[in-house]
Amino acid sequence: MKSFPAYNMPPFIINQWELLFNNQLNYFSSSYSHISQGMPYILVLNSAAILKLRCSREN
Repeated sequence: MKSFPAYNMPPFIINQWELLFNNQLNYFSSSYSHISQGMPYILVLNSAAILKLRCSREN
């Protein structure tokens, strides 16, 4: 979060951003046990789709 350019943003937006980030973090950590079985599959699928996209853009 330190690399995020916060100096040119109003404090309100930063606070909202942090709230959103923390909420997402809490959500993922709480539902991790349910997702963990299917997670590697989703990640592999995602990276494959991204690679396919890159290849189709270059050609």
